[in-house]
Amino acid sequence: MSPKSQDVKQSGLFGFLAQPDAHTKSGVVILPTIFGVNAFVRGYAETLARAGLAAAVWDHYEGLPLITDYEESKARARKLSDGGMHAKVKKWIDYMVGELALSSVGVLGFCLGGRYVLMAAAQDKRVKACVAADRKPAASQPGAGRGRARGRYPLPRSRRPTRPRSRRHHGDLRRAPGDVAQARGADHVAILSGRRARLHVP
Repeated sequence: MSPKSQDVKQSGLFGFLAQPDAHTKSGVVILPTIFGVNAFVRGYAETLARAGLAAAVWDHYEGLPLITDYEESKARARKLSDGGMHAKVKKWIDYMVGELALSSVGVLGFCLGGRYVLMAAAQDKRVKACVAADRKPAASQPGAGRGRARGRYPLPRSRRPTRPRSRRHHGDLRRAPGDVAQARGADHVAILSGRRARLHVP
């Protein structure tokens, strides 16, 4: 199955949209890293489209040229606001529910986008699934050397887990104080590490 892909610049929406050839009722709004709509996140959207999901990537820089410099990307990201983020993600969900006639929409965020999707899921009852994925640091970054589990940044000694946490069914999240899922009754909330995040929207 080859996805139908296009850049989107219409009605205040900026980003990238990948859709499966076959009809679908489910989709995902993707919030990328501070680097914006680059080749990585475009490829991820197309992977989801090949799996049968419509995938829209929000361009939080709204059409500005793509850059790869980390410091410049951080400077751009500092200009973003929580309120502006929520308004734009809501607009993308409106588009997917209205224009694309989807009945199930999830949100997926990488790094910077991971923070925003948790807030979006807490505020929009239409969100059926939420995944926040951090990125594995490059070998040159702190915490990526030998002895660091899976390349993650090391936790302070006082915060290292001493035993495995028990797994909870997602239904239990609604009764957990302070959980994002409790705030809006999300069906599925997940926080994943590494780049191989997977999302299924029922």
